[in-house]
Amino acid sequence: MDAAQVVAHRKVDMPAWGIDYLAFSAHKIYAPFDCCALVVRKGLLRFNSTEMESIIASGNENPGGIAALGKALMLLQRIGMAIIMKEEKALTRWLSMRPSAGKKKPG
Repeated sequence: MDAAQVVAHRKVDMPAWGIDYLAFSAHKIYAPFDCCALVVRKGLLRFNSTEMESIIASGNENPGGIAALGKALMLLQRIGMAIIMKEEKALTRWLSMRPSAGKKKPG
């Protein structure tokens, strides 16, 4: 599942939603660019030692990006999705009450 648009706004319950693979970019949760996550249900990825060596040798890790992604996830968890959803609803309500640019206020 591509969760780029939802992960910073709603709690994602992989087992309840039947999700095996979940991907998202760090910048979508307010972390720097150049890092992403692929979360896989336990037991789905099975590599032999040769495959694992190839995977490890295939690229460089981004320790700064990984740390920033982890911190962003911790902050979202600390704030809590209930508060995030409440604030988003308040912002949406406020924006919907404003007249659109260049248009007359209804009524």
